Amino acid sequence: MSFRFRGKSLQQAISALQWRINLLTRKLRVSWIRRQCAGQENDWLKTVDAVLFTMTPEEARKILKENDQDQDNILADADDVLSGVFQVPQFGRCPINLDTPDTKNREANYQYRMLARLDFLRPLVRAALAAGDPAEFAAEVEAHISKWWQVRQKSGPWDSVDESIRILNLLEAVVLLRDQIKRDVFLDGLRSILAAAWTVQANRAYTGNHLIYEGLALFYAGCSFKGHPQAEKWRTLGATIMRQTMHTQVFNDGFNAELSTSYHLITGTNFIKAWAIARKAGQQFPGWFSLKLTQMAIVAYKLLDPEGTFFPFGDSDRMGGPGREEREARAFAELGMTIAHPSKNARTSLELRMLLAGMDSGSNMAFDHTGGKSHISAGGYQILRYQHGKTLVFDTGSFGLSGVSHHGHADTLSLVANLRDSRFLVDPGGFSYVDSDARQYARSTAAHNTIRVDGQNSSEIIGDFGFGRGANGVLTDVKEIFGGVVLTAEHDGYSDLPQPVTHRRALIWMIEHPFFLIVVDQLSGKGSHLAEVFFHVDYDWIPDGLGEEGLIWMKEQHLVQHQYWSDQHLVIRIATGEKEPEWQGWVAPAYGEFVAAPVIVQQTEAEFPVNIVNAFYKSENPEVVMTLDGNINSVKINDTQEINWRWDYDRLNVTVR
Repeated sequence: MSFRFRGKSLQQAISALQWRINLLTRKLRVSWIRRQCAGQENDWLKTVDAVLFTMTPEEARKILKENDQDQDNILADADDVLSGVFQVPQFGRCPINLDTPDTKNREANYQYRMLARLDFLRPLVRAALAAGDPAEFAAEVEAHISKWWQVRQKSGPWDSVDESIRILNLLEAVVLLRDQIKRDVFLDGLRSILAAAWTVQANRAYTGNHLIYEGLALFYAGCSFKGHPQAEKWRTLGATIMRQTMHTQVFNDGFNAELSTSYHLITGTNFIKAWAIARKAGQQFPGWFSLKLTQMAIVAYKLLDPEGTFFPFGDSDRMGGPGREEREARAFAELGMTIAHPSKNARTSLELRMLLAGMDSGSNMAFDHTGGKSHISAGGYQILRYQHGKTLVFDTGSFGLSGVSHHGHADTLSLVANLRDSRFLVDPGGFSYVDSDARQYARSTAAHNTIRVDGQNSSEIIGDFGFGRGANGVLTDVKEIFGGVVLTAEHDGYSDLPQPVTHRRALIWMIEHPFFLIVVDQLSGKGSHLAEVFFHVDYDWIPDGLGEEGLIWMKEQHLVQHQYWSDQHLVIRIATGEKEPEWQGWVAPAYGEFVAAPVIVQQTEAEFPVNIVNAFYKSENPEVVMTLDGNINSVKINDTQEINWRWDYDRLNVTVR
């Protein structure tokens, strides 16, 4: 057996140790350079009057004032901040207080971290540019910039990724409001940005999404602070990090290697920002960089669910909130839609125009013209999108970014599927970074539409962010059939059990129907095992008529027939909002928000191998009936259609009559 330590191979463990040594060396070196540059930095601050950003105040003002409805929303957001509260991810509406909390409470400190990223400056800056009387908004920005400079002088140390986000927020404020704020406040903002840039240069991460944030922040600082003694170093280092992370952390198919929807969206917007500031500064990223960026945008569009939010894979929520990251994520998906379907290019949203700094989405971008395909494979996710948003996603990939799968979930061979206008089978989401019980559940196999064997997760989860052995999924077959498609995959997540088990799953999706999905599971191995199949349904669906062979799922005008079969006895139950003996029956529409939702749990304890079949069918005509006969591997829809299948080792052969 090969050496593994917390998910790392021997080579990875040695690399991690070497990185820690390099980090200490880098901190000492950057500290020395900063002392050497102190005099030149002070001289630069005495003479600097303007710095570069992706937009000038005039360009931003023009975009912000183009639509009356946008202006109403801008002023409403700013008025909320003026009232002294801000929507903080995972914590809801929180008082704006930049004084560091005097507590060791984990939740309170994490809440402060999120608030101190200064995202609340954006609505104030936009209102100060768009309002007829901007004085009150500009004065509030002044107060917060000055307050933050006072706080950071007497507190710390500051997390490097938080510093990176503050750099972007402060740069936006001091550049776009340069003519509306006092010079001493402008300089306080610059001092905060410079201090943060030095911290990021010294403390940047080894890999992961944090490094992308940090590379972007350094690139912004380097492009913006022309004449500063460290500007060229920051610009070069930031550009190098952005190129390297695009190469190593984004697959060739366009998915972020952490396999998390939210981090895919957030890092995609960060790459867009790097591309935009490069254009403004007369720089240029290579063609492969912009090609991968367009692929990332297309994946973002494909991950949209029918309600305008996202399928929340890995550590993610549905990204439907009012915050900066969520709004930019939806704009990024909008960019992907315009690339995939250029003929449908309607009026571009305010958020996308701001994200692109007013530039046309095609400016110097290398386009991937495969975005209009109905089936794409990205990061191991098979994404099939048909008929106005009806979507099936099948997770056939690995656990997460090798060696640093902090945001990975034990969800191999899970699926999500929606009707054209409604979520149905869902991934419950990421839940929380501070509630350990909720987080343990969110990362577990039982929180996904897949199978757990002997109570074990398919990938090893350790603590809140730790990981061990990750399951390897492989897509073994994809083929079109009359009126549909068949996908087959398997994984090795249970190969370390005393009596190893292989989980093989095939999905038969009949795309001509409003909703028709057959899930065929085969668990091969020897000995007696406990198998549990989970199907999580969104919180606004109601189960009815639960029986030994099926039930009905209902939501408003929707009615989905669900039938199941196994060659071993199944014990069936519906769980909703349980916390004992373990969490089950929850979804997280947003981080920190847990909503009770129904999940059907099918259990069998038997000698393996075991076969289990689940079939879901929705018809516009309630008199149409689905009949599942697992003994002959057949599903019939009245007398109009019959689907039959049989396993041919690792592939499913399907015939349609």
